[in-house]
Amino acid sequence: MTDEIKLAAGRDAERVRDALARCNSFEEVRARGFLFHGTCEQITGDIQGGGYDGVFWTADRPSIAQAYIPRSGSTTWLHEPYESDRDSYLKPSKHIGFVMRWALDCAGVTLDDLDVEWNGMQAWSWTIPKGWPTEGDFDDMIRSMGYVADDRGCYTVSTRYTDEGETLMPADWTLPGQLLIALPDEDFSFSEARWSEDGLGYASHNRVADFDSFAQSGQHGFSMEDCLQSDIQGNVGHEAFGILPEGIKHLSWMAIPAVRHDGADLDVFSKPETPAFVAFMKEINPNYKTENEIAVTEEKENRLYAIMTDSHQPYDKTILARMSPTRSKVSGFWTDRDPEGVWLMKREEAEDVLSKLHWNNPRLVRAEKAIGIIEAQRDALLEVKVDQPFGQRDPEVEAPEVGL
Repeated sequence: MTDEIKLAAGRDAERVRDALARCNSFEEVRARGFLFHGTCEQITGDIQGGGYDGVFWTADRPSIAQAYIPRSGSTTWLHEPYESDRDSYLKPSKHIGFVMRWALDCAGVTLDDLDVEWNGMQAWSWTIPKGWPTEGDFDDMIRSMGYVADDRGCYTVSTRYTDEGETLMPADWTLPGQLLIALPDEDFSFSEARWSEDGLGYASHNRVADFDSFAQSGQHGFSMEDCLQSDIQGNVGHEAFGILPEGIKHLSWMAIPAVRHDGADLDVFSKPETPAFVAFMKEINPNYKTENEIAVTEEKENRLYAIMTDSHQPYDKTILARMSPTRSKVSGFWTDRDPEGVWLMKREEAEDVLSKLHWNNPRLVRAEKAIGIIEAQRDALLEVKVDQPFGQRDPEVEAPEVGL
């Protein structure tokens, strides 16, 4: 479940869109020098550096940039009730948060209707109206929204702030954000980050005095090592590209809808593409191929095949494989036990050979499967046991004594 976000208008967005539309793969996107920035903030006007460091931070791939979009407006931890407390009524609270709003809605009452006697912020006594929920009712409601308690009995729930205040959101909800895609002008340049002695005493993202020095010198941008925070993998290192005020003037950019990108897979950040970016690219260029699609295509193109048939002898269940031309001149066209002699071909060549065969059920078989069949038949022949013609006696341990 996601909400809509008002996308930033961008600057010279058509230039960015047209350049992306000419890219048929992410390698081409990377070669054009595109930069990416993920955010959940509404952007009015042009982009600018952050208030803390004056730098507009970007990455060279969407998977990194979208990791900087928060999953939710805020996160709250709730503890599932003990079994003995499930029938206990929820206690009123002076703070009308999402728990109290839900309880009041369940009973159709207001806080005043409860006639609460307060002991500071704690409810000392109160009227329990019809329909007032229990701890178990609240726990069931949390579970119905898709949340599952961890091994400590805690729920990590997502909330966001609406006109009513902090609002509990379903487990599959993510905060809507946007992915900014920037295309530097041809005269844009990155400069080496020359850190000062004082700057080296700070973590790289806190070297604000050096950032300001770079900006004062008129640099467009610089790169450095940084870390993103993954919910699952913790700190993940990556290269960050800082754009300074002078460099922002040399960027064209646009925005597309996006949400947080994270996950347990080790390649979740090393692979550059995200679902949001791929969907956009395929919309503006139907010929765009993802890295996965390219890998599958290349694997298919490089895939090898063998030609196999049933045995040429009646009642024989052996499977035969076509031998390579050099082997067949010596030992025949087919083998049932020589994996080294199997003729492995690209699909086009294999289909051509297959078209010339018509007897004994000729068929195309993936190379690894064909080799496995022939190896299994060879091993079966090697394992055939031959019975010994004469039984062997156990040796005598000691010669018998001869009586006198």
